[in-house]
Amino acid sequence: MASLRRGAARGAPARSDPLLRELAILEVARLSGSDYEWVQHEAITRSLGGTQSQIQAIVSGEHAELRDIERAVLGFVREVVLEVRASDATLTKVREHLSSREVVELLLVIGQYMAVARLAATTGIEVDEPANLAIVNAATQDGGKA
Repeated sequence: MASLRRGAARGAPARSDPLLRELAILEVARLSGSDYEWVQHEAITRSLGGTQSQIQAIVSGEHAELRDIERAVLGFVREVVLEVRASDATLTKVREHLSSREVVELLLVIGQYMAVARLAATTGIEVDEPANLAIVNAATQDGGKA
């Protein structure tokens, strides 16, 4: 799985807000029941300044206390994961905050982490300690080009 972590860090969308991307990944992990992704990305989220209240909102599925952009992104993630296609209303709401390119990047992140969740579940990959956050943070700060 180390190669998946490195690949994910390198493939991170350069224009997307790293914390917002991690919140989206946590929502994919929660909806997919992926303990592996959750353990890895909760640590990354915290290293990027994610708060306990943001993480708890994702755990509970109650997003009312989050910022508008976070609610829009998490609602979009939920619909894409559970319904395949986001509703027009949800897409309009997320487009109030993200450019067309960022929406596409978000869709690619959602798809990538849905795939990782299914790979981990199907192959029985054990949950391990979070990745070396110094490496992950360097990759994130470098626009995903590490």
